Order: sequence, then structure tokens, then C-alpha cells
Amino acid sequence: MNLIKLGGSIITDKGRLYSLRGQELDRLAREIAEAVQAEMQKGRSREGPGAIIVHGAGSYGHVLAKRHGLAAGYKGQGQLRWVARVQRDVRMLDGCVIEALENAGIAASAIPPGAVLRRTDGAIKRFDASIFRAYLELGIVPVTFGDVVLDTDARHRFGILSGDDIMVELARAFSPKRVIFAMDVDGVLDGPPDAGGKVVPIVSRVGDVPSTASRGGRSAVADVTRGISGKVARALEISKALGAKGRVMLINGGVEGRLRDAMMGKAVIGTRVIAPTKAKGNGSAKGRKGERKRGA
Repeated sequence: MNLIKLGGSIITDKGRLYSLRGQELDRLAREIAEAVQAEMQKGRSREGPGAIIVHGAGSYGHVLAKRHGLAAGYKGQGQLRWVARVQRDVRMLDGCVIEALENAGIAASAIPPGAVLRRTDGAIKRFDASIFRAYLELGIVPVTFGDVVLDTDARHRFGILSGDDIMVELARAFSPKRVIFAMDVDGVLDGPPDAGGKVVPIVSRVGDVPSTASRGGRSAVADVTRGISGKVARALEISKALGAKGRVMLINGGVEGRLRDAMMGKAVIGTRVIAPTKAKGNGSAKGRKGERKRGA
């Protein structure tokens, strides 16, 4: 199974409200369809279409959420219309994602995150994966997204739920073979992309992310989540949960064919995220070195 995150910076222009990158989205949908169909033809998918998709809110969520301080939770009644507005807008974007997948030949259905999880004090406390499993068994690709959700803590009352957080819960529930974060750059970089930053091939801790790293100009404009360090932190959680059973990658979804190839298990440019394992005996450094060699 493939668990895929379509970054909001790929499918929208995060600097401009309601700015869908329609051609990019259509291409990504076609690549997903090609990979899913190839897997099913080879009989490799035991669980329906073998793919779950999460997408970011992009400019449909981040712009207004940042403008009205929604990430910090409840500060006053004046925020409530914007909570509802952002929820409406993100569902509008989700409809575009569903339509692109359908046009590519993939049956897909939306699952709003607030319907399947409960959050308390900023953390997910309960996640029901059964609806995702039911859609997969039916042969429909489930699609969910980053959103504003309710929080049972009286201080927060609501907050921003990142699509990366949902990725962690889905990875734990389904143990996918491949977890792919499609971003707008080639992976974790050792510097800003406009200054010639190079791809860091393997990351095993958040500290491996250079302080100068950036996901690119698109992402930096409006982002109410945690940036590249937060993404790597979530990817490490996933890698730790999957162990040797799964491969976690950060790739550039903006390069034609790269998402399709990654879904099909082909070697692609990107950053592989590998949680460190406990080395046996007293050769811990040697153990980590050996792990990096295997993961290259």
C-alpha cells in the first residue's frame, strides 16, 4: 500500500487565496492512477486500490488561518466565522482533488478528519481508521486533508490539524509499504533551494535538518503548521512505527513522473527518512553507519 501526502504548496499557490494549481493537480492524479492501476494489474494490492491520499490545505486554509490566528486556538467569538470559513474552503479544495482523481479514472471519496478523530490539548487522542478500511475494501481511494478541527480542551476549543499528523495515524493503522510526502523541492535540502541547496539523502533525526533548509518560496509564504522540521519529525514517527516494513520518503511532486515512480518502488531523487534503531552490543555508531549504507 502507498500512503501519499500531496503538499499544499504543490497543488496550490500558498501565497494567493484560492489559487489552485490545476494542471499540477491533474498530473499528480494521473500519476497516482497509473501507479494504482499497475499495482492492481500485477495483483500486488491486497486491500482494494492500495492507496490512501492526504492533502494539505494550501492557500485554501493557511492564508485565512494565519490571518485570524486559528493555530493558537480560541481567542474570541470573532474567530468563529473564520473557523467555519476555512473548513468550507478546505472542503472546496478537497472537491478539486476528488474531481482530478475521478477524471484520471480513480474512484475516490472524501473523509473529513473531524469525523474520524478526537483532539485534546493539541494532540490526537482517538483515531478511527475503520471508515478508511471500508472504502479500500470497496475499491474506493479514501482522501482526507489538513483542517481546522475541534479540541476538547477548554483553552483551545479548536485548532489546526496538519495533514502530516493524519499521516502518522494512518501509517500506524495500515502499515503501508511506502509513505511518500510530495513537496515542492527535492527533499530535505542542506540550504535554501534558490541558493543551490543540495538534497540530504538520508535523515535519521530532526537535528539532521540544516537550520538553513527550506521547502522553497511557495511554502514560506503562509504556513500555520511546523515547516520542514515538523514534517521530518512526523516522518520519523512513521518510520519508527513501520520499522523495516515500510519506506518513508520526501520527494519533489513537481517533477513529472517522480510520484508515480516512487509509488511503484522505483529509485527516485529525494530524502529517505529512517528512524534510528537500537544497535546491538557496544557498536552503536557502527550500527547507525551500517543502517545508512543499507538505506542509500
